[in-house]
Amino acid sequence: MCILVALELQYNVSTIRLVSQKLMQQQSIFGTSSGKLSSESKEKETAILITTNWIPSAPSPALLIEVINFIELMFEGLPHNMPIYILIDNLPRVTGRVRDRVSGQERWDKEATLEKYSTNIMKEFMYRTNFRYHIISNHENQHIGGNLNKTLHLLDPRTEFLYFFQHDFKFVTKVNHAAIIKTMRDFPGVVKNIRFNKMRNIPARHKRGKDACSNITDEVQNVNGIHLTRTDKWSDNNHFASVEHYKWIMEKMIVSSIRRPLESVMMNHARNVNWTCNAQVAQHLYGAPYEPAYLEHLDGRLQYMVVRNKTLNEAAVIGMTSNTTSTEATRTAVNVTTNTGE
Repeated sequence: MCILVALELQYNVSTIRLVSQKLMQQQSIFGTSSGKLSSESKEKETAILITTNWIPSAPSPALLIEVINFIELMFEGLPHNMPIYILIDNLPRVTGRVRDRVSGQERWDKEATLEKYSTNIMKEFMYRTNFRYHIISNHENQHIGGNLNKTLHLLDPRTEFLYFFQHDFKFVTKVNHAAIIKTMRDFPGVVKNIRFNKMRNIPARHKRGKDACSNITDEVQNVNGIHLTRTDKWSDNNHFASVEHYKWIMEKMIVSSIRRPLESVMMNHARNVNWTCNAQVAQHLYGAPYEPAYLEHLDGRLQYMVVRNKTLNEAAVIGMTSNTTSTEATRTAVNVTTNTGE
């Protein structure tokens, strides 16, 4: 069974690499709507951070490859040489929360797998010609907040904006990068953080009742060819903000601990200062109300495997035509302890 899974994963990586080669030939996806590449001055304007860690499918990098391939497919206007930072997190500390603790032989095995996983990621992305990859393997567990803080210290001083992505959220609907940048510049006091939803853009209901911000209108409801929707729900799921705003978030987190999710800090801060719908704290959802999800959750905590060779080839064709896609994949649940940053 182990040999079969290993062969499946090896076959899966080969399949995804074929798709990647096709993507490299489609230069228009990195440029403007006219198909031209963005100017050199734009290459350092924005960066992408992708966090990853030990997952059951490791040491295969198949999940991460698919996620990055779909960034290339779904984002319009990304500069060809923009930097992508891949931070590979270490296992949680033995003294951490009980559900995160890994010790003894299990920890040794996972550390060995994580080392191979890091090597495979480096082999896969270090020599790609689209984007400039910076791959960092952490010696200590940093969690979501720690990885963001570390990246902020590594960015080129000229970088103004940052996409913060997790390794198991795949984009399945087109995103207009140029319009996002222009909107952020045009309305700096209105929109600070844009999140991409993994479900329809419907008013969220939670233990505090209905979304308090969803009916609020502002200047970015429909501008520059995109629509942004207000929400009082703050989430770590894929989002975008200025480097300045992320540094402000770090200032709020450093009071207790940086090595944790951002969402609890931001939600608590909003309630404490009565800023639930204040632009400085609240997120905007990318897309109009009731639009379909922009993300598909592949769930790195489950056994990830692409089933058929045709799956990614079909997805690539569909992606090029600006339609949404949903890659067929199986995730077989496994009873393991994983990093909570997934």
